[in-house]
Amino acid sequence: MAEANRPTVYKQDDVKGVLPGLEYVKGFSNHWIVTEELKDGKHFVAGFGFHAADAETLSWKWETGAEEVLYCIKGQVKVVGVPLSGEGEEIELIADAGDAMYLASGYAYSMPGTGKETVSFIVRAPSSPMPEEFAKKHSALRGKY
Repeated sequence: MAEANRPTVYKQDDVKGVLPGLEYVKGFSNHWIVTEELKDGKHFVAGFGFHAADAETLSWKWETGAEEVLYCIKGQVKVVGVPLSGEGEEIELIADAGDAMYLASGYAYSMPGTGKETVSFIVRAPSSPMPEEFAKKHSALRGKY
């Protein structure tokens, strides 16, 4: 078996056909290219996000110190953040193709569909475990991609 933790190029157009996607809600999936299971990623996870024009709203919270950088490759990404402390105002971030956004810990986020087919690249730190079934799929691909 090939070494899992080796430099690799991932072509955006090939990722969907090669690596399993993790669909969080209808029309929104991430295809993670760096995870602990696939690449021994211990410090961060990274991958492509594919958002259908009519994607349902994805919601999540960063309570544990996780941070994320999201780069919009194509289309548009909209994120609404609300401080978990209850103090402060709601923020709305919009990234068009070529823009990046930083998502800090301590917020509850939602990402609605924007009416545009969107591709983004996401880097999240620290690394966090993937859901069990997804982790099994990634483990089976170790050293191949």
